[in-house]
Amino acid sequence: MRPGSPIDPGAVFSGEKVYIRPIGVSDTEMLLSWRNSEYVIRNFFYRKPISREEHLNWLENKVNKGLVYQFIVFRKDTDEPVGCVYFQGYDVNENSMESGLFMSPDAPRGVGLAGEAYRLMLFDFGKEVLGLSEATARILCENAASIRVHEKLGFVKKKEESLPVYPGNGSVRALLMICDLQKNNIKEA
Repeated sequence: MRPGSPIDPGAVFSGEKVYIRPIGVSDTEMLLSWRNSEYVIRNFFYRKPISREEHLNWLENKVNKGLVYQFIVFRKDTDEPVGCVYFQGYDVNENSMESGLFMSPDAPRGVGLAGEAYRLMLFDFGKEVLGLSEATARILCENAASIRVHEKLGFVKKKEESLPVYPGNGSVRALLMICDLQKNNIKEA
């Protein structure tokens, strides 16, 4: 499978603590409640709440066409959905995609769920299924927890830059980080 091909909606990638599966229409309300929470919005560059219509359009025109790969994260011990991980923006010259994650505002913190879910998407899906060479991430400089997760998974800081936030005319300091998926530099998940 190559970037630009839709993923099998029944695909599941499983680790010790979590498993991930592709998002579907039935996840819409839950995803919107997470994505539109103050907890998540403050860590995004696009800070406008997403409507149901916008999300369904995203599914139809991005996810279902293989331009974006987005997964729901579930705890294995409870089958509770706790977050989301995703790839977007394939760069054919670098054979890379931008990666990201957000967790439910109610998800447990500091127990490795985000790191393991991200590892499953990056390596089990991105490297092994899509054949990606690298993944990139743009992270707010103030989001120390996210920076730590990325560093543990082998991301390195490439540059710091000022990026605009939407809506509005402000900007934030952000790190561009890159992970060479072929080196598999995982320190821990």
